[in-house]
Amino acid sequence: MPKAKGISPNDPDYHEKRIKNNQAIRRSRAKKKAETENMENQVKDLKEENAQLEGKIKQAEGRMDMLKAIIKAHNSKNQDNPNQSAQMPPSFDIGDQGGSGAMDISDLMTFNTSSTPSASSQQGF
Repeated sequence: MPKAKGISPNDPDYHEKRIKNNQAIRRSRAKKKAETENMENQVKDLKEENAQLEGKIKQAEGRMDMLKAIIKAHNSKNQDNPNQSAQMPPSFDIGDQGGSGAMDISDLMTFNTSSTPSASSQQGF
């Protein structure tokens, strides 16, 4: 008959080996539990970050829609008045407004009046 694997309960080292094995199992389970908790915390943090980023996307989409509407209104106004050209500088960057990227209508109105020549100055008056 083949001999059974492991040590028998009659072995003098049996109880010592069982104690060491039980301690190893406890350490292994505690390590696994800590890794699982760490992973759950990472998932929670990433979900929070994702929600914040989705909010920023919504804000950016809102600003983009507002700017599209302003540009569309500006272009339709210029089609009604062909003497006034609609020129946007090539470096016009919405995202470079003091760090937040926030731009409202007053910013655009200031931009529009300060950087686009008026119809009277184009005609030489």
